[in-house]
Amino acid sequence: MEQGVMETVEVLEGLERQVHFAVSSAEVSKQVAARLARLGRTTAVPGFRPGKVPMKIIAATHGRSTRLDVLSELVSDTFNRILNDQQLRMAGEPTIEPEKELAPDQTELRFRARFEVFPEVEVEGIEQIEIEQLDVPLGDADVDQTIDVMRRKYATWIPTDAPAARGDRLVIDLEDLQDDGSLPGSSTPRRHMIELGRSVLEKGFEEGLLGRSKGECVDLALRLSDDDPAQGVVGRILKFRATIHEVSVPELPPLDTDFALALGIADGDLAVLRSEVRRNLDREVKQRMGDRIKAQVMAGLAKLAHFEVPRAFVEAETNDLMEKARKQAAEFGGGNNELKFEAEQFAQLARERVEISLIIRKLVSQHNLEARPQQVRQIVERISTAYEKPAELIRHYMSDRERMAHVERIAIEDNVVDFVLARAKVVPRTIPLKDLLPEAQLS
Repeated sequence: MEQGVMETVEVLEGLERQVHFAVSSAEVSKQVAARLARLGRTTAVPGFRPGKVPMKIIAATHGRSTRLDVLSELVSDTFNRILNDQQLRMAGEPTIEPEKELAPDQTELRFRARFEVFPEVEVEGIEQIEIEQLDVPLGDADVDQTIDVMRRKYATWIPTDAPAARGDRLVIDLEDLQDDGSLPGSSTPRRHMIELGRSVLEKGFEEGLLGRSKGECVDLALRLSDDDPAQGVVGRILKFRATIHEVSVPELPPLDTDFALALGIADGDLAVLRSEVRRNLDREVKQRMGDRIKAQVMAGLAKLAHFEVPRAFVEAETNDLMEKARKQAAEFGGGNNELKFEAEQFAQLARERVEISLIIRKLVSQHNLEARPQQVRQIVERISTAYEKPAELIRHYMSDRERMAHVERIAIEDNVVDFVLARAKVVPRTIPLKDLLPEAQLS
């Protein structure tokens, strides 16, 4: 930067900042000349030997693009130096534009850059967070119930004319409804198979099918649930018309040696089957309890957020949530669902997610909670136990940078959870297995 060129930083509203700076025209011309000279040594033009092409031809062909490249690099370098000198931590991407029309005869080319900075995050009050620590005893009855659920997967389904009850399987056609309850002209029915009480749909949706019989038609509403990507959609309801084509009841296979063999138990030993089921139940219970604790910790930390968040981060998270919601709606609607989503429907959820990510970032840097290599390895090994060939899965994970980055994020979250648990109010509570794993129970 030439002597006398002024660089200023303005504090705008909230986290926004604006920097004014200049790039020397002489430096731009100098670098452009050097690059064109290098191009002249290698550029091939018919009628001229390599290295003998007149500079006027080189400049006419490459001058404009070369100048733009040089100017872009100098602007970027100058802006980044200012950020470093002023110790400004930029959040998102800047908007950089010239302060007036650029002309070759200017001694300096002035620019302004507008951007957001990271907020000052302080995490205080962790000791006031209340965490419910669950205890879920496993008894023989729980193992029996789980085995019955496994038998259900091998059930023979018997069609019936009786009204549908919980546990029955329905084959239905779904058609999208307009807001006024009418069918769009282009609506095409989509075939679905649903087990009442055991599907991923909202209870309110299934309630409308209970007591219905083969041949009946019923209008249903599906409210997007709190654990899907569209949970920020307040009051958003999908409306459908369902035609019931079949109602079937399950007939479970006998619990015998053949059933155990079908599940891969050597010699069909039912005692071994029960032992394996108990071990899997224990692993799943620990996983679910860990998930619940993590959710409580994150919710508790979110309440400690008393800082502004960068709009750029919120907008990026909003777009991500909206795209996931679109994909989910299209998948459920067979690709024909024309449900429209608006950014403001996701803004609050996006803001909350950005807040918690900034809090985690602060805790990790402040208390050295980074993922440790051994910890990451243990998580991969734990994941691999659910697969037939765990050694192959471990090798696959360890060689995939994207998967390992995901595991590292899990490790960091685990470290944050442990850090909070050591300081928060932990309240013990005993619950039955059915409250933690409802899918492990027959309807």
